Amino acid sequence: MNRTLFIIVGILLTLVLLGVWAYMLFFNVPPESNQFADLDLNGAPETYVPPPFENSSDSPLVDVQSLERLRQLTTEPVIGYQQVQVDASSTPMVYYIKPGTGHIYSIDLTSGEETRKSGTTIPSARKGVVTPDGQYALIQYGYGLGAEFVVGHLSTTSDEMSTQNIPGTIVSFAVTTDNKFLYATKEVNQLVAKQYFPTSNTSEILFTVPFAEAIIDWGGTAVDSHYIYPKANSSLEGYLYEAKQGELNRLPVDGYGLTALGSNDDVMYGTQLNGTYITQMFNRPSSTKTTFGQLLLPEKCLWFNVRNSFVCADSTTSLKSDTPNTWYEGTVSYVDNFWEIKPQATSSNLLIDTKEESGRELDIINLITDSEEENIYFQNKNDQTLWLYQINQPE
Repeated sequence: MNRTLFIIVGILLTLVLLGVWAYMLFFNVPPESNQFADLDLNGAPETYVPPPFENSSDSPLVDVQSLERLRQLTTEPVIGYQQVQVDASSTPMVYYIKPGTGHIYSIDLTSGEETRKSGTTIPSARKGVVTPDGQYALIQYGYGLGAEFVVGHLSTTSDEMSTQNIPGTIVSFAVTTDNKFLYATKEVNQLVAKQYFPTSNTSEILFTVPFAEAIIDWGGTAVDSHYIYPKANSSLEGYLYEAKQGELNRLPVDGYGLTALGSNDDVMYGTQLNGTYITQMFNRPSSTKTTFGQLLLPEKCLWFNVRNSFVCADSTTSLKSDTPNTWYEGTVSYVDNFWEIKPQATSSNLLIDTKEESGRELDIINLITDSEEENIYFQNKNDQTLWLYQINQPE
C-alpha cells in the first residue's frame, strides 16, 4: 500500500512540474519594455561607426631615431618594399606590402609613423614591388599556373587603390628607377621581356629569351644591361646571357650551378668547379675573369654606382658542393655579414657584423637601395621581416 502511494505521489509531482515548465515556456513572456536596456535612441536607425583610420596620429611608431645602423622595421612578413620620395622636399618613406591581403603601408623615416596607404585587398598576394614615386604597385596573387598580376594606382586622398590586371603568364618582374615595370611572360619555349608603362597601361617588347626556365637579373631601367641564366642547380651547367637594346648575347661565363648579378660593366658569378664552390668576376669591357678568394652568393649582393662596388651579405657558413641547392630548398640557413667588394681590386672590406649589431641571425635576401644609395633594405629569409641598414652612417 505504501509503495503504491509513493508511485502515485511521484507521478502527480512530475505532472505538476511539466505543467509549470510548459506555462513558463509558452505563456510567461516578459513585458516588451523590459527585453532590452533603454538606450534612449528616440527611434533613430543604427549607425556603423568605423574604427579610427590608420592615418591618425595614433598610428604605431617604428624606431627610426636610434643610432643603430641596422634596424628591424617590421615584426611581420612582407612581400615587397621600396623607399619612396614623392618630390625633393618630401619626407622619405619606406612602403611595404603585406602578404595575403596586399595592403600597403608606409613608414616615415623621420618620425617613424606607420600609415596604411592602400586597404584594397588583393587575395593571396605573395609578391610585389612599388615604384620609387609611390604611385603604383605591381602585385602577384595566387600560385603557379593560377597566378595573376595586378597593377594598382595608389590614391592620395583615400586608402583605396584602383587596379588593372596584366595578362599573360608572368614568371619574373621588377620595378625600374624611373617608375616603370619590367616583366617576362612565358611563351612557347621562350620568354618575352617587356616594359610596362603604368600611366598609360601599355607595354613594349624589350627582348626574347630562347628558353623558358630562366632567371633574369633585371637592370635599373629598360636600357640597362639585363643578365639571364637558366635556373640554377649544382648538377646542371648554366650559361650567362646579356640583353641590351633588344639584343641577346651570350657571355663567356658558364659553369655548374651558375648564378650571377651584374652592373653594366662587371658581373659577379658563382659556380661549382670540381666539387668546390667558387666566386668569380667578369669585366665586360676587358673580357677578363678574376677568381675571388671570398665565396659569395650573387643573389645576396647589390651593385652601388656611387661606391663603384658590390655590397654583399656573406655567410659565416661555408659554401659547399651542393650550393646553391640546399639554400634554395631551405635545408641550410646562413648567418650573414655585410661586405663591400671592389671588382677591379678584388678586395673586400667588412662593413658590419650583423649578429653582433642586432643579436639576431640574419639570412639576408632581396637587397634594394634608394636613389641616393644611402640605405639598404632587405629581408631576413628566416621570417621574411623587413630590415634597414644605413650603409653611410658611421659606427
